Amino acid sequence: MKIYSIKNNFLRDNNIIGYLFFYSSDHSYCIELKEGVNPLDMTLYFAAFAEKSTYTLGPDWSRRWVENRIVPTDRQNLGMILKEAGLTEYDSHRLIVLSGGQCAQDDLSIAPVSEENLEPWAKARMEKRIGLAVPISNGRLMLTLQDKSVYIADLKSAIADNKRLKNILKDDAKLRDFTVITGGTGITWGEGLYIMTENLMQHNTKCKFDSDDLRIIITSAILDTAGLGEEYGVSRQYINRITKDGQLPGISMRGRSMLYLKSDAERILRR
Repeated sequence: MKIYSIKNNFLRDNNIIGYLFFYSSDHSYCIELKEGVNPLDMTLYFAAFAEKSTYTLGPDWSRRWVENRIVPTDRQNLGMILKEAGLTEYDSHRLIVLSGGQCAQDDLSIAPVSEENLEPWAKARMEKRIGLAVPISNGRLMLTLQDKSVYIADLKSAIADNKRLKNILKDDAKLRDFTVITGGTGITWGEGLYIMTENLMQHNTKCKFDSDDLRIIITSAILDTAGLGEEYGVSRQYINRITKDGQLPGISMRGRSMLYLKSDAERILRR
């Protein structure tokens, strides 16, 4: 992860209006805007979000801001421009870094900054990003945040008014088939279909345990095939057979070893 402050160079003091985050793993972006900034100092692009109290921009909108400030992919003589910039291929991240994020249409620029030197509001914002999102029953999901808090969010309610996501509500399998956006700013179903963490958190119930407690619960409550054999003195073949017969419920982990609830093992294997 690389972080850049977004500054309004027209302002003398307190000129940071937000931060640009870049994730090299999937070449994605996230922009965090500072609350309370005068809309006139943010440019029209950012002001449109701030007026709706949206301060974390999704990956599509963040990328659009970046691409609006660099040479487009259909530019004539693009190869020559890239060569002069020392690039062998088009790279939006490298281009905006080389330009300092400057654009003739406004006074904004970017500058690299370490995570430790983020302003307090940005550090607090990062603490509320998703660490883990797991679908559970009745259109809900369990969220663990970076500050270790755990929530149960009503996913169906969170996306009910979103026209782009309404079709997902018709398919429970699709509803559950999401991934966490890189950086933890929300969840996505791909193809520009996503919902941000701040929207999910409008429909939640906070749990009375944190992610450390959850880790203890999981490690205490679940065993794999090898663990069952050691704990109960049974063979792998026997475990596989009673699992296949439906006597012992298992949890399939997509190519990994089957997992089992210890409560089920106690009920079946202690008889």
